[in-house]
Amino acid sequence: MARVAIVGAGLAGLSAGRLLHGQGHQVSLFEKSRGTGGRMVSRRTPWGSFDLGAQYFTARHPRFIDELGNWQALGIAGEWHMTPYQLSLDQLHPSPDVTSRFVGQPHMSVITRRLADSLEVHFNEQIVACHVRDQRWWLETVQGEARGPFDGLLVTTPAQQSVPLLQASPRLALAARQVKMLPCWAVGLAFAEPLDTIIKAAFVTDDCLEWLAEDSSKPQRMSHPQCWVLHATSEWSREFMEAEPEDVVSMLGERFFELLRLTPTEPMAGFAHRWRFARPAESHGSRILFDTSLKLGAGGDWSHGGRMEGAYLAGLDLAERMLQQLD
Repeated sequence: MARVAIVGAGLAGLSAGRLLHGQGHQVSLFEKSRGTGGRMVSRRTPWGSFDLGAQYFTARHPRFIDELGNWQALGIAGEWHMTPYQLSLDQLHPSPDVTSRFVGQPHMSVITRRLADSLEVHFNEQIVACHVRDQRWWLETVQGEARGPFDGLLVTTPAQQSVPLLQASPRLALAARQVKMLPCWAVGLAFAEPLDTIIKAAFVTDDCLEWLAEDSSKPQRMSHPQCWVLHATSEWSREFMEAEPEDVVSMLGERFFELLRLTPTEPMAGFAHRWRFARPAESHGSRILFDTSLKLGAGGDWSHGGRMEGAYLAGLDLAERMLQQLD
């Protein structure tokens, strides 16, 4: 039995951890946040649950389709039956696609919480450096404490955050540094009375917003109050990256009502969340980073196209590469 460390408890880290654990290895995941999920996180509030990151997911690859079937059997995922609209300041029409879209239920992060059930996950543990001594891995926390030793290491954080953890392999560190990630401001709004609109979700063509959705229309969500999630464009988010959250809520909320052609209504609550590394700027297909001599790997949604399915498959690919070296 080998000991493997995984930095990051998002979907990639959890799928890797489950595969390694299932093969009899001891796995320890280190997550800087207080919960699992990464960009699958849901913010639970007195007004309802808000999926601030991933809004839904699709399934195309056979391995992910099988996993989705498992989630549906467990009741933690279901299809979101809605027709998205194409929306701009001067047009509104239903989207022509017939894509099946799925969500976690009753919120997105329930999926990663279930995946973490059988794993050893250390929350609020920010790893800032990784060192190799005598072919064993030691991890250093932000408090200067050591974690280890481990026989292998997988890094599943966003590419830019992975760079300082990959310094033992200049090739991997350089490859991760070259990945460009785009930012996104997300806003949650709760309304005491439903807004007078037929739209449940929309892809937006605008210089401020690129997506809006009634989060409370997803399966097994609270219907009252009515909850909405807005995503800003990467260009707008980059320009206002250091803005105060309340200003972001005000600016994006104003454009939200303009796009829906509604008289502005004061929400019961409004808040903003900043994603510095929301998605990769380009899709390069599958490109796992792995150093066989060091038993060191890195990847995530950024290495597999930027979607939830890609994050899941990246974890499997990393785990399988690690198993080859451990065997």
